[in-house]
Amino acid sequence: KEVFEEARNKLGLKVIYAISNSSTAINSPNTVTGMISADLIKQAVPNYLEPVFYVSGTHAMVVAMEDILTGLGVSKKNIKIDFFPGYA
Repeated sequence: KEVFEEARNKLGLKVIYAISNSSTAINSPNTVTGMISADLIKQAVPNYLEPVFYVSGTHAMVVAMEDILTGLGVSKKNIKIDFFPGYA
């Protein structure tokens, strides 16, 4: 989190933390609960067709996010993926 906060402060990177395994709302800046959805992306990134998305995580999560983004019309060249090795 410290790395993302530093990037947000120094580079203007937009950071939103998504906590998917909590049914309780978390009262913390830039944090949402629940799964990342197309609606959340459209709300958080109004110009979602323009930026580059960096998706890192388990294989299943990365594939799901790539499907959501391409479903929104985001170009594959604007989606950078990175799988966590060793996770199912």
